[in-house]
Amino acid sequence: MERYENVYGDTAAVGHMVYSEAVIERLRQIGIEKTLFGSDYPTVSGSSIKYEVDRVKKCPYLTEEEKAKILGLNAMRLLK
Repeated sequence: MERYENVYGDTAAVGHMVYSEAVIERLRQIGIEKTLFGSDYPTVSGSSIKYEVDRVKKCPYLTEEEKAKILGLNAMRLLK
């Protein structure tokens, strides 16, 4: 994500990353605007889109603005 302008990351199958303060700090260094919401649903057993959205919404390390970017604003900008 850092080396290439057109590479983005997403939260699919790694939704737990939003509960790591160190990971969030690294995403901020790279640019939180390059992180997209991804549910990987129904691949991850026991998960749902609502559950994955709630994980991002309840993350104590993200600001409200960062949550909004991950949950849709970044995708809107990218996809125009």
